[in-house]
Order: sequence, then C-alpha cells, then structure tokens
Amino acid sequence: MEYRIRSHNNLTCNELKRLLTQIYPESVSDIIDAEQTNNFVGEFGEPDHRNDFVEDSIGKILVASLKDENGSFVSGIRLSFQRKVAAERVRFGHFLVKIFADDLRLAPDYASDSELWISLQQTRHIRAIGKFCPFHTRIFVKLLRMWEAASSLRYEGNYFSARLLITRKMEWVAKSDAVNYISFSRPLALSAALFEEKWTRALMSGGDVSLVSQARDKGVRGIAIINESFVGSRKIAAPHRSLETWCSAIVPGTMGIITSELGDLHIILPDGTSFVKSQSPFLKFSGDFMGLPIAWREAG
Repeated sequence: MEYRIRSHNNLTCNELKRLLTQIYPESVSDIIDAEQTNNFVGEFGEPDHRNDFVEDSIGKILVASLKDENGSFVSGIRLSFQRKVAAERVRFGHFLVKIFADDLRLAPDYASDSELWISLQQTRHIRAIGKFCPFHTRIFVKLLRMWEAASSLRYEGNYFSARLLITRKMEWVAKSDAVNYISFSRPLALSAALFEEKWTRALMSGGDVSLVSQARDKGVRGIAIINESFVGSRKIAAPHRSLETWCSAIVPGTMGIITSELGDLHIILPDGTSFVKSQSPFLKFSGDFMGLPIAWREAG
C-alpha cells in the first residue's frame, strides 16, 4: 500500500536523484535512508527552515530530503563534492528541491495523480528558474512561454532570433552606458510586438537591437541599441563573448532573454548566472553557474 504514496515509492527518490545529478554533474550521489537523512538535517539544518535541502559546514556535502504527508523523513539524496559548492548553485538547488516537495504534496498518490505529476514535471525547471530570477514567478513563466512560442516565427525566411531586456524600472536601462535607449511614444504589448508587428522582428533581426519590457505586464516600452563605444568590464562567457556589452546593461532588477537562430533560448541574470534551453537531443548540463549555462529540457 505504501507504494501508492509517491514519497515512499523508490521511483520518486530515483527521479529526484536524477534531477539533482543533472544540475550537479560533478557530484557523487547516493540515496540514504530516513535515519541518515534525519541525522544530517539535525546536525546542519536550521531550526526554522523546511530543511528540504541542507549543506554541511564546509559546503562539500548537500542532502536533499524526501518527506511523507506527515512531514517525516522517508529518504534522502546525498551529493558529495571535492570542493565547496558556490552559494548560487546551492540556492538554486534549494528552489528546485522545494518545488519538488511542493509537487509531492500536490500529487501524493502514485496511481491516481500520475497525469498531474507528469504535467508538473514539464514545468519544474522553469518554476525553479522563476524563483531564482528577480521577478515574480508567474510573470516570468508568462514571458518565457510567449518567447518560446515566438521561436517558431520567421522573418523573410530567416529563423526567429531576438533579445529582450526586462526591467523593474525603465531608468535602469535608459541610464545604462552599455546601450542607447529609445522610448516608444506608447507602450506596446509584448504579444503584439512578437506576433503582430513585423517591424519589430525586422528591428531585432540585425542582432544589435533589443526590446525593452517593464515588469508586471506593462508591455514593451522601447528598444535598446548596443553602444559599440562602450568598454565593458564584466566577464561573461555564456551564451557568447560577443554579448558582453549587452549583458552589461543587465543590472540588479533586470534580466535578459535571447533566442538564437538555432532555437536555443538563453536566460541571463544580473549576477552572471545564465540558463539555456537547448533544442539539441544530446542535452548536457554544465557544472557551474558563473559564466557557464545551466541547461534544461522539458521532459519527465
């Protein structure tokens, strides 16, 4: 009977292990029992924290826990590293494991909740990135879905390739030395800019122009053109060195989305973290955040 409870099913523990191995490929991972998980969390967990994801005192061991419907430990996944894990990567792991735990509460029955579980699997990485980015998850997912849909568009036979700067406050882009900002006379809905107005696609096809959108669904407010005379001091390796100037405009409170001609989708955050959704069937996950992309594919 216990195998009907998803948290007790061995397949669930293996699924979480695969998920963590994908984002921490350099780790040595193993499954530990409830007692070992409880001992580790008891030693290193914070009293007021949900303790779904805990690191040891020197940051070389991470443990993700699985809990049942009563909040008791069922099992855990221990990840061991040869060197200290960067704080940004631990933070992302917290979000991913938290979302996994939330999904378990939403779909606890292995048999009757199978369709719901499959649906949740498809958006798990996106929801984790949404919590990691500087905007509300709902807004981020809506923008990302719209950008993904636009990737099937063509302009004069060429594949869709575009950039988007999203910002909380327009002055952060307008005052940037990395780009020259040109404001529209009135806001343009992002959906209209992508799917209805061909002139916006023509603008972006050159590669030096980016749409600028204000968060909280306030629409596209203008365009940003790369300032070729700007000498950036930021080191950015992903998705490409040629984007260093444009990435310099991504300050705290902003983020960038890029779709390449090959269909790859890049998300760039102000701390240099980047994520890439690759169209390649041979998807690989990188081993670091800063300057290297964390890649994901929507699959169960």
